[in-house]
Formats: sequence, structure tokens, C-alpha cells
Amino acid sequence: MKFSSGFGWDPITKKFTASDEVWKNYLESRGAHKSSGSKKRTRDQCEVSSKAKSSESRSEFKTKVASGMDSIVEIASDIRGMRILMEKKEKRESENNIWDAIKETPNLDERTRYKVPKLIYKLGMKEAFLKMSPQERQEWIIYNIEEDYA
Repeated sequence: MKFSSGFGWDPITKKFTASDEVWKNYLESRGAHKSSGSKKRTRDQCEVSSKAKSSESRSEFKTKVASGMDSIVEIASDIRGMRILMEKKEKRESENNIWDAIKETPNLDERTRYKVPKLIYKLGMKEAFLKMSPQERQEWIIYNIEEDYA
């Protein structure tokens, strides 16, 4: 990246690509040469004058480009971090899915299955419920449903 001009190549359109700032700096560096390359130039027009770009503006440009690259790297790192956090959350949620655990529990009628989540959250038993075997869940559900709705 040390010698990167900031220009890219689009193979579909077969044109150079760059941000507006890079184009602006490029066009400024060309000085009086405003043509887009479609007109013929004399030899004098093609020669680069020493006044076209000072070393100070070149170093400023390099500083801006480096700063921009640092910003891009920082944003990419932030996005990567958010993606990792989202994947962890999704994994945790899929592992702690009460409804899947209820569906795995044998011998429950539909009405009871729909009452169980409310009961689990009411009693604050989510973690304990998920750690139970399917048979233990069934017994726990039957016991607590009878107790709550008897």
C-alpha cells in the first residue's frame, strides 16, 4: 500500500476508478493540461513541468491517502467485530432455544406445549429447563402445570 496511487481498475467498464478526492488531486497535478486524452497534444504539452506538483502537496496527498486507508481498515475491523458478535449471539440463541426443547419433550399435548414457555419464564427456570433431559422436562412440566392450573 506504500506506493498505491488510489486508482483502481474496473474490468467490466475497462476504466480507472477512484474516489473524487483522488481524481481531484490527479487533475490538479496535471496543471494546465485539462484535456481528457481524446485530443492530440504537442510534445511540449506532454512534458511534465517541474512546477506541476510540489513535493509538499505530494506529501500532503500521501498523508491524506494514508489517513483514508487507516479509516477504511478501522471501519472494516468494526464491521468484522460486529459480525462476530452477531454470530455468537445467533449461536447462543440457537443453543438456548426453549421451543426446540419443548418439542423434544415426549407425551405433551399441544395445549400444554403452549403453556410451558409462560411457565418457564414466570418461574425463571430457562437455564435449568434446558439442562434437563427430555424425560425430566416432561415430569417437571406435568408437576408444575398441575400445580399452577389445578
